[in-house]
Amino acid sequence: MKISPSRKLFFVIFSLVCVLGVSLSFLHLGHGSRKDEPSKVDGLAASDDGVNYENQFCNLTKADKWLEEQGLNSYGDEAGTMYMGGTPLFNESTGKSTYRYDYLKKKFENLPWMDLTCDNDYPDCVTDYPLRVGDGKCDPELNSSECGLDGGDCE
Repeated sequence: MKISPSRKLFFVIFSLVCVLGVSLSFLHLGHGSRKDEPSKVDGLAASDDGVNYENQFCNLTKADKWLEEQGLNSYGDEAGTMYMGGTPLFNESTGKSTYRYDYLKKKFENLPWMDLTCDNDYPDCVTDYPLRVGDGKCDPELNSSECGLDGGDCE
């Protein structure tokens, strides 16, 4: 069966549109953003309620300790809970991400972890999982002066 030139052109254009559509969706998710631009998810920008999380490291450390004590996962659900898309922090219908601390604040409005203390506080360390700092394993993404060379793990 012979394919006409117009059909070939159609398939080429269709393929390009598909590739561009996938590429744009990755850019929309922040995978293509510049590294020096803060995203809402990394906690540097103001959240939807206008609060800047300058002490996000300590708050998340306390929240993670409390979640662990309760036997819950990082999102405050039963351990082993599966999520559509792999995380409850990303809304596939809107394409928006939620900062994990905002998510936990809405889920646990009384903030039961606030009475806990921070063993180490790195206020300029930007991470969604602060308990990985100083856990005995050097994490390259935390190997910075802001994160205390991963809490001493990368010295």
